[in-house]
Amino acid sequence: MIIFIYGSDTFRSRQKLQEIKNKFVKDVNLGITGLSVLDGEKLNLEKLNETSATSSLFSSKRMIIIENIFSNKNTTIFLQIFNYLKDKKTDNIFVFWDENNGDKISKNKLFTFLIKQPFVQNFKNLNNQELNKWIKNQVEKNGCSINGQVVSLIIAYFESNLWQINNELNKLINFTKKTSKTKIIDKTIFEKLARGKIDTNIFALTDAISSKNKKQALNLFQKELDAGTTDVYLLHMITRQIKILLELKDAQNKGLNVYKIKKDFKMHPFVIDKGLIQANKFEFKDLQNIFLNLIEIDKNIKTGKENAKTSLSLLIGKV
Repeated sequence: MIIFIYGSDTFRSRQKLQEIKNKFVKDVNLGITGLSVLDGEKLNLEKLNETSATSSLFSSKRMIIIENIFSNKNTTIFLQIFNYLKDKKTDNIFVFWDENNGDKISKNKLFTFLIKQPFVQNFKNLNNQELNKWIKNQVEKNGCSINGQVVSLIIAYFESNLWQINNELNKLINFTKKTSKTKIIDKTIFEKLARGKIDTNIFALTDAISSKNKKQALNLFQKELDAGTTDVYLLHMITRQIKILLELKDAQNKGLNVYKIKKDFKMHPFVIDKGLIQANKFEFKDLQNIFLNLIEIDKNIKTGKENAKTSLSLLIGKV
């Protein structure tokens, strides 16, 4: 059996992967001895053969999970695995989990083979309507309800990033259960926990970064952590702000004036005015490098390779 789980919404795809693993351990293998997880970025055919041939104490059937095979820089592995799976007759279950959305590998022979399998699921980012429903369902499952305005604010803050949204919801739900008799997450609760001045604080932090004031930037970063802001939330907000600066810098480089930028960009004028001042302190390439580093940190945190606080501190120190 071959299972293929892929797509840009890694939160829901990770949940699905965990469901599959739990079912295998409970119903098939009666333990974890028959479960193997391979790093697809470094995988070779020899390692796959070795893992597939290893026997389990409790079952002849193994589950072999291969993560992010399409990030492997050795492109010969794709054809090798395609031939391996096509010709192999085995009781083993192969699960391919990948954060690639398939757009750039639609002609890859292994990819086209995997998407034709009976058990395939593509986890695309949820649109606003789907996000609205997902958030309400998550809150209701935990015995609370949520104000529609708060749902809109959460989507505005975190867009389609379910890792961040889930983190925020857990915080809101726990607080609401302890403090509210109605168990309704309203705007007052959201602003209390999200700390309404977060944008101003992030501006101060990015200001210190753009001024190359590492000491002040690190102090502000630590101050936010001490005030109860999670490191993952800070990562999202810093990434969001750098992305805004990148877009504003690009607009400046294209010769757009302030009036045109304010007309074209659907942002609060305060955000644009502050952002343009900060963008002037950066070169476009510098902003691009910072943004790419933040994306890499986010990816590594989700896969357990890095710690948010340490990685952000190191990045601030390098800028």
